[in-house]
Amino acid sequence: MKGGAVGMVKLGRAGAREMEHRSKLIIALLLAMVGLTGVLTYQAQDAARSHRVTAERALHSYATIAAWNLWKTSGTFMFDHLRYAVDSVRISMPPPERLAALARSPEANHCSCLQSRQGRINFVLVGPAHVVVSDEPLPAPLRSWLSDSLPGRAAAPAGRTGSVGLAFPSAGPEAVAFAQRRSEAAPTMVFGYVTSPASFAHIFSEVLRIFPVLPREQTGGRPNETLLSAEVTTPSGALIYHSPHVYPHTFSASEVLPPLFGSIDARVSLRPEAADLLVIGGLPRSRLPLLLGLLALTVALVAVAVLQLRREAELARMREDFISSVSHELRTPLAQIRMFAETLLLGRTRSEAERRRSLEIIDQEARRLTHLVENILRMSRSARGVSEVVPESVELTTEMASIIESFRMLAAPRRVELRPELQERVVGVVDRGALRQMLINLLDNALKYGPAGQRVVVGLAVFGESARLWVDDEGPGIAPEDLEKVFSPFYRSQRETESRVAGSGIGLAVVREIATAHGGRAWAETAPGGGARVSVELPGAHVRPAADEGDWVAA
Repeated sequence: MKGGAVGMVKLGRAGAREMEHRSKLIIALLLAMVGLTGVLTYQAQDAARSHRVTAERALHSYATIAAWNLWKTSGTFMFDHLRYAVDSVRISMPPPERLAALARSPEANHCSCLQSRQGRINFVLVGPAHVVVSDEPLPAPLRSWLSDSLPGRAAAPAGRTGSVGLAFPSAGPEAVAFAQRRSEAAPTMVFGYVTSPASFAHIFSEVLRIFPVLPREQTGGRPNETLLSAEVTTPSGALIYHSPHVYPHTFSASEVLPPLFGSIDARVSLRPEAADLLVIGGLPRSRLPLLLGLLALTVALVAVAVLQLRREAELARMREDFISSVSHELRTPLAQIRMFAETLLLGRTRSEAERRRSLEIIDQEARRLTHLVENILRMSRSARGVSEVVPESVELTTEMASIIESFRMLAAPRRVELRPELQERVVGVVDRGALRQMLINLLDNALKYGPAGQRVVVGLAVFGESARLWVDDEGPGIAPEDLEKVFSPFYRSQRETESRVAGSGIGLAVVREIATAHGGRAWAETAPGGGARVSVELPGAHVRPAADEGDWVAA
């Protein structure tokens, strides 16, 4: 038997070492997998980013095409509009003699002779001094700018007899449309009108309404207003026109009309939803949140796997300790049984008292072996999920008193006093065998970890509709951090390991398993007088009515 036990211990230790090496290898592989997942995540994000950059470049290119088409078409419309509008000023002008006379008179600032239309003021620059003759009064800074700066802007290119254009004076918020005519028969003349920049908004509105500024092949002929917005401003930033809906400038481009038209800035911004039409597959959405989420999930799963492996390694170590402890617990009573059995068989007893004592020891050690085997079998059934109890109505007071009496033989060698404090006539629904095993486990636990000559109190009482039984010892107690761990299979605290107290580490685990199977619970705490208290609560209990008044029995 001793050789077999040693072999079991060596086999358990070898299995634990193999499990530890395998766990380290698996953890290394899992960490490598996390690293590989991180690399793949980066590569996927980099590919998605490159795809998005390409799509954004395409959209910026489409915005540039739209701005250029708007610039080109608006320039043509602007030229035609200015030529017609400024020509209307020329047609309404009085004869040159009349203009020359007006330029020399105080009426030059409000001659009422140029027939201005609503929203604009017509003017003419007369003579080499460029005296301003206007239909209505003009602000002094603007009159000065017209006289000093406009002739240079309006100068017709060489070889041409005239020019037409638009300017935005820095002296005020006005827009100035002008033209120059020169001929050999008449002196050079500059004329035009002053208006607000917004008066040209209809040109850009009409262009966007009539002419598609994006390729029809991509847009399917959809109106411009559903695809983009436009903003047209003066060089100083004054607004000339904007679309009814102004979209963000994420994908935008601008073109500046020639100085002939006042260097107007025309900016086009694509509608974000238009990306689905202009780019195949639309603008790729960022996959970074998804990729980071998957990476985080992978890390979390690997962490869980590592924890499980560490737990498995810990369980393997505890199983090794369990095998060692069980081997020791089996070897000691078997050696005792064998020794006293040989004593009886060889007739070495000197008296009937010695013979009886030998039989009592054999019976005591056999009971201990039976108790250990029952614990192992129950743990095995529990691990396979086949642990069952068959509850029946039992008078717990009587049953527990009987179990305590049968245990006194095991407590006697250590001079342990068993003190029952049992409420009378308590009836519960329990499995008799399970109750016996549970109470013996609690008593055996108190016997092992308490000092010799201690008092062990066994209590029973009804609380509400549940029966509570407990066992108090006078040992060192249970550390606060171990109060819950002691119910784990194979667990033995550092204090127990250092004290070299023999134990399998499954006694309290069996207690909790039995309590749970009955729908109850088990917990550990500090006993009122010090030491440890382990309590079990079982539902479905009551006190059986009786004529006598005694509520407690103590022995």
